[in-house]
Amino acid sequence: MNPSRLLTAVAAAAILAVPAAAGTPSPTFWNVPGTDTDLRVYGMVTLDAAYDFKNATGPAGSLPLAPNVDAATSSDQFDMTDNTLTRFGFDSRTQSPFGPIATKLECDFGQVTGGANTLHIRKAYGTIEGWLFGQNDTTFSDPAAHPEYIDWVGLVGDYLGGYRRPPQVRYTCDLSKEASLIFAIEKTTYGIPPTTRPAIGGYLASSNSQNSSTFPGSLVAACNYGDGWGHVRATVGRQKYAQTAWNSVAQVTQSKATVSWALSGNVRFGKDNFTWHEGVGDGLYGAVLGDGVYIGANGQPYSIQTLQSNYGYAHPWNSRVRSNAFFSEARFNEDAAKGVTGAFVHTWDQYGANTFVEWTHAVTLGVEYIYGVARTFSGAAFANPDGSRTGKFTESKLRVEMIFQFN
Repeated sequence: MNPSRLLTAVAAAAILAVPAAAGTPSPTFWNVPGTDTDLRVYGMVTLDAAYDFKNATGPAGSLPLAPNVDAATSSDQFDMTDNTLTRFGFDSRTQSPFGPIATKLECDFGQVTGGANTLHIRKAYGTIEGWLFGQNDTTFSDPAAHPEYIDWVGLVGDYLGGYRRPPQVRYTCDLSKEASLIFAIEKTTYGIPPTTRPAIGGYLASSNSQNSSTFPGSLVAACNYGDGWGHVRATVGRQKYAQTAWNSVAQVTQSKATVSWALSGNVRFGKDNFTWHEGVGDGLYGAVLGDGVYIGANGQPYSIQTLQSNYGYAHPWNSRVRSNAFFSEARFNEDAAKGVTGAFVHTWDQYGANTFVEWTHAVTLGVEYIYGVARTFSGAAFANPDGSRTGKFTESKLRVEMIFQFN
């Protein structure tokens, strides 16, 4: 196809993609005239609000793994955002002699640059014959096993790789209609935090340092079995972190390998759905506090022994109203030699419930309440309103989300 014909075809597809008038059904995909490719345009516009009772964790929409003020001096806080989750995307599918070829490009405005939200690529990949190439949710995560909640901040137990979308090469081998094996090589997207980089062998690891992963990066393997009743999935992931420090004379590199495991799935009871996701390991596949490996007081890299969990139960009241109840948990093992002690968060439990009401097929209102309790290895970090210190901190948040979808 020559360039002028291609431009004409794309323009025609764009015209066909204009939403139909109210009450007129419209297809999800539109064929690009003169080609074997179908396109879909989708997205959503959101308005999110959160009211934090006795806020002590920063912005009301933040994930409270550690407070920044004492509860004794905290106050109620209200926060609102309209662009963090607003997103759009394009899907394509093309028939070929090798079978269907599909691509996805999805963007949002969740990345903050210079204090402002900027365009950010969430997913960008292509698939053919069981292969996936590009940026997608990490293979270590299992989205079908996570409870539905207001998609703004996330849950403490949802750091099971759920927010990581690394570049990767993935292959899915279908053993039967119900069973499949999945293998992936992924880029190690998290490294040793800059704030914890000390001198390495006498060489400063400050501006002259870098985080990298050695070949082949992160390795993930999963076994999935499921049918109409639900599914069960077992996953193992290995990451290797590296930090290099150098000066004009020489350079020194430290590295640390971690292994994490996860068991997840869902079971359907009629129209109801129960989900679970359990993960355990060193650094939990790079998901602990945003990083999997830290530097100890002795200058050596270490990983944090971690357990993270998600449980959820979904119930549809009718075709337009559904509710969810969930429990989320993160636990970290104490290790004084590694500095994981004292004010460091030991456990964080969250309990929540929400209801989503679909006004129309394109407009949904969600309301959610979350209560959380965090405990540290010592009481040094948290203060009660009366000034006493018990090593306990609570969160109490009400969230509201309005979603306008198009496809």
